[in-house]
Amino acid sequence: MSATVLCTTIHPQVLPYLAPFLASVAGQSDADVDVWFALDGVPAGQVRELLPSGLRVRFIDAPPGVAPAEVRTVLFSAVCQSYELAILADADDVLETSRVAAAKAATREVDVSACAMSLIDEAGADLGYAFGALPDGSPAALDELLAHGNVFGLSNSCYRTAVLDACLPVPPGCTVVDWYLATAARLHGGRLALDAERHMRYRQHRANIAPVLPPFSAASIVRATGIVRGHHELVANLDADDAPLRAALRAARSGLDAFAAAIAEPALLERYVRAVNALPPPQAWWTMVANPELEGLWRP
Repeated sequence: MSATVLCTTIHPQVLPYLAPFLASVAGQSDADVDVWFALDGVPAGQVRELLPSGLRVRFIDAPPGVAPAEVRTVLFSAVCQSYELAILADADDVLETSRVAAAKAATREVDVSACAMSLIDEAGADLGYAFGALPDGSPAALDELLAHGNVFGLSNSCYRTAVLDACLPVPPGCTVVDWYLATAARLHGGRLALDAERHMRYRQHRANIAPVLPPFSAASIVRATGIVRGHHELVANLDADDAPLRAALRAARSGLDAFAAAIAEPALLERYVRAVNALPPPQAWWTMVANPELEGLWRP
């Protein structure tokens, strides 16, 4: 048994992309990792048919009818009982052969790490963009970002399980589980780090909850604003050892309220959409909402 687990959730929407994901898990340069899948509406037999030779997987059946956040709680709670490190992955993405080794190395001195990713299209072709390769990945810069956006995804993160377990359960109504967990970990005093090397390929398709490439539409900005507001409502209820981050979260929520009020005016929303589409593609999730570079448009 390894001290490290790689875990993901298998649901019907990822099935078209599952074969390349499984092949990438089997092709890791560091094979000292156990693999756990939470099955959410997909029978184990359907997944076993696609497993590459030699890839051993432990399956957990999610309770029927539960929310996606609850599926993640079931999976993460289970792996936290048996492992020291949990490498998170999304089954519609592709791991570079270095992913497991790099995740272990990046989390050696911290509690949560994330890596940059290459963006690919639905067919797996490289789109020519990096995601999460921030110009400043220092702890201070990550703290500043975390109040407004996120680079610690369910596809590119690695957690020390003692820290991950302390963030559970994820509230059933949580839409952005990744951002919630990273924020909870940091509020509890966890140490975060970003690896600027790309160890994942992040697939862009219509089911992405948080698109990162323009063009954004007025409808997508309004929808994303509602999701970000829901996130802030949840993390406001968390206990905090980190007072500066709590203050930054309060300020971000205040700014979000101002942004939501501003984009209620259709003409201003149209100007904002044009302006945000003219910016370089986001390097973090959710930064297309209340973008600080465009404060002159939306802040009173």
